[in-house]
Amino acid sequence: MRLLIISDIHSAVSNAEKLGKRLSNAKIDAILIGGDLSNGGSAETAKEIISALGFAEILAVPGNMDSKEILDLLKEKKICAHKEKKSLGKYTVIGLGGAKPVNTYYRINLSELEAEKYLRQLSEGENPEKTIVLLHSPPYGTKLSKSDSGIDLGMRAIRSFIEKFQPLLVVCGHVHEAAGIERIGRTLCLNPGPLSGGFYAIAEISKDGEINVERCSP
Repeated sequence: MRLLIISDIHSAVSNAEKLGKRLSNAKIDAILIGGDLSNGGSAETAKEIISALGFAEILAVPGNMDSKEILDLLKEKKICAHKEKKSLGKYTVIGLGGAKPVNTYYRINLSELEAEKYLRQLSEGENPEKTIVLLHSPPYGTKLSKSDSGIDLGMRAIRSFIEKFQPLLVVCGHVHEAAGIERIGRTLCLNPGPLSGGFYAIAEISKDGEINVERCSP
């Protein structure tokens, strides 16, 4: 399975359009979007981005900058994985958007208790080796969660869930400057970096569950 992984688009419609043209023939099986489609919460902007990426199946969660209208749009388009589980080939995708509130302009917040509750409920009965977790927030205490100012913007509940459940792949975003890859036990965690800056990743999962990641930058 070949996945295009993007996050933090922040209303950069032109970047989504460029990516759509570049990868439309790249045999992408699905696109995972880790939130923050918009800066100002515009559903119309989000609609343009989704249209530009319509060359493959899309699953998305909202970020802290997205609005209820964008969340409603994702549900209307049947691509919303927020607080839901979705089938993707032989894999299950469980999703959780939003972020721990830090600033008053956050629109979709996520508490530690909510994260613990939904990740536990959504993963019940699932095979960790066949589970992909799509988030906006990164796990706490990793290089994917540290801001340039040294603040850890990750969530402890997410970190604890990964340590216990050990899913195959975790996709996150939120912290633009913390793009990269880190393993927590057997789990590969990936922050592709912001598409608003031209960053994205392609993850190829082999038949035996090995993951090869190509991180792409402008």
